[in-house]
This record gives sequence, structure tokens and C-alpha cells, in this order.
Amino acid sequence: MDEQNKQPEQNKPEKKLSRTTLTFYIVGLFSVAIALILISYVAQSRADKQVENLSSQLTQQQTVAQGATRKWKICRSSMTYRTLHWIRSARRWTASRRQPM
Repeated sequence: MDEQNKQPEQNKPEKKLSRTTLTFYIVGLFSVAIALILISYVAQSRADKQVENLSSQLTQQQTVAQGATRKWKICRSSMTYRTLHWIRSARRWTASRRQPM
């Protein structure tokens, strides 16, 4: 009978140990899940800040590029005007030279 009494006592600590181990695993899994969520949140917030910075830099570069394009158009149009004026002057001079004196 002593042997029969010893067996249930030995089984009880094993069950308690398995419950403790199970509880430890569950708490560990939740801790890992929460840590992964926090890491993901921090990484996403950093990525959002970088996208915002790059977006503002791109906007500034586009603004500068558009300004340079406008200046080039103005410069090009004034060059075109000068060229046309020179061509007209050259035609007038050539026409005046063709007329008999």
C-alpha cells in the first residue's frame, strides 16, 4: 500500500510541473508577440518619417526644376526674339542691297 500511495504523490508534482511549464510557455509567447508588435510599430514609424522627408525633398527638387525650366523658357524665348530680330534685319539689309541705286 505504501507503493500505491507514493505513485499518486509523484504524479501530482509532475502535473503541477507541466502546468507551470505550460504557463511559462504561454507567458513567453505573449511576451514575444508583444515585443514583435512594438518592434514593428517603431520600424513603421521610422519608415513613415523617412518617406515624409523624401517626399518633401522631392517636392523641393521639383519646384527648383520647374523654376529652372521657366527661366530657360524665358531665356530661350528672348533668344528666339533676338534671333528673329537679327534675321529680319539681315533680310532688310539684303533687300536694300538688291535694289538698284
